[in-house]
Amino acid sequence: MSTAARYRLHVRLDEIEPPVWRRLEVPADLPMRDVHRALQLAMGWSGAHRHLFAPSGDLRDPRSLVVMDDEAGGPDAGRPESEVRLDEVLAAPGDTLGYLYDLADSWRHTVRLEAVLTADAPEEPADTGSAVRLLDGARACPPEDVGGVVGYDVLRDAAAMLQHGRRVPDEVAEALAAEYPGLAPAEILAALDAFDVAAAARLLAGVWTLAESAPPLLRDLLDRATDDAALLSLYRDVLRAAPVRVSAAEVAAAVDAVAWFVRRVGTDGAALTADGYLDPVLVREAAQRLGLDEPTPAGGAGPGADLGAEEDVRPVLWFREVLTDLGLLRAERGRLTAAADAPALVDDPRALWDRIAAGLPVGDDPALRDAGAVLLLRLAGSDGAVPRGAGGGAGAAFGSAAHRGGADDPLAERGFLVDRDGRAGQAYASLGGDAAQALDVDFADVRAEARPTRVLLERLGGFHPDGRGYPGDFPTRVGVALARQALGAGEVAVGG
Repeated sequence: MSTAARYRLHVRLDEIEPPVWRRLEVPADLPMRDVHRALQLAMGWSGAHRHLFAPSGDLRDPRSLVVMDDEAGGPDAGRPESEVRLDEVLAAPGDTLGYLYDLADSWRHTVRLEAVLTADAPEEPADTGSAVRLLDGARACPPEDVGGVVGYDVLRDAAAMLQHGRRVPDEVAEALAAEYPGLAPAEILAALDAFDVAAAARLLAGVWTLAESAPPLLRDLLDRATDDAALLSLYRDVLRAAPVRVSAAEVAAAVDAVAWFVRRVGTDGAALTADGYLDPVLVREAAQRLGLDEPTPAGGAGPGADLGAEEDVRPVLWFREVLTDLGLLRAERGRLTAAADAPALVDDPRALWDRIAAGLPVGDDPALRDAGAVLLLRLAGSDGAVPRGAGGGAGAAFGSAAHRGGADDPLAERGFLVDRDGRAGQAYASLGGDAAQALDVDFADVRAEARPTRVLLERLGGFHPDGRGYPGDFPTRVGVALARQALGAGEVAVGG
């Protein structure tokens, strides 16, 4: 078949009424791995769960499987989807393909080939420049992790009952409040039915174009991911997020601690102990400058703590290590010195900001940098708004509904990001080459592995404080701006 041929596909989510469906136009020779990506973006799924294809269209018969996601494995695994093209499983109009997303909730889709288009076929609608195009569709895809079709019907029926003043079980009402915090029943029903074709088409085209010509950091992530659907879903949030602007004064305030530390060390340097730690005098100065003479989280300095030994004041140690990873400081022959270009940077806040953004994510190990990159992608999808609720935690504007933890979630109240959809864990696991471990990876793991990047962002004022006054997980506009600039993605204006 000519590579110029294109397929018009109709995709319907099975067993859902009124129907949830999409119409797509794709290259006929699209690899099945990219078909999965296209279906995820068009439907609005998060990419956080496993999937499989059944070319016979019968997903209930495992013997029919000849294409399966590359990492699923198991005795019924068929040909890896990266080795199969769409035109090998759909050939003539009317042919169907089964697609199953989330092996627990079992969201079953029927993909039907509507038409085979030649290169001279008229384009509908106007060409977006993307290899994959969304033409039409109706209704939003269901929330994830609600128990499949049965759970979705329960939520929908409960919203309708509440709209008419009827009672529903407490656990169902709590599930609705967690999935749609702050929305009235009528608004929930409207959200279930809403689908903006034009906006969704623009998002799909933008994300697909990114995948084909991404900035270097994102391109590297996408190239190495065993399944890039979760990464692309996170990037979709970046495209949806409102523009962020930080002023010159905010830039100067953000980089002040970095400038002070580099200036204090200077090109003459500071002596290190025999074990490679900072002199206690400098440790005390740095601790006080960073506010560590006040109570700090477990593992750091606290009231009455000895602020002299760097190994015992880990926030100072970590900050110094991060600045070394950035190349602003150097440790050699028993001394810590500022890099040759550092003195000029510390007197130019915007230049120092740009240097820091260019060095993100930070870490002396690939796994640390990968976790940092996923953290940046997660933050870039926010708008940096001040979170609502006690301690600045609950209900922060964090991109999409998938980020919502619910107004009563204890973690959200403490300022911690609740990764209910699992996309961050899936994205990070996919970069490790073993997607199976995504079942055990969550945002807490990403947060822990991204410590160098997070430490730097904390010291730059990149996070709103939690309920105890320590940096939480919800980013400030400074954090969002740095994340977007580091990724080369999203709308950001710095220094204006």
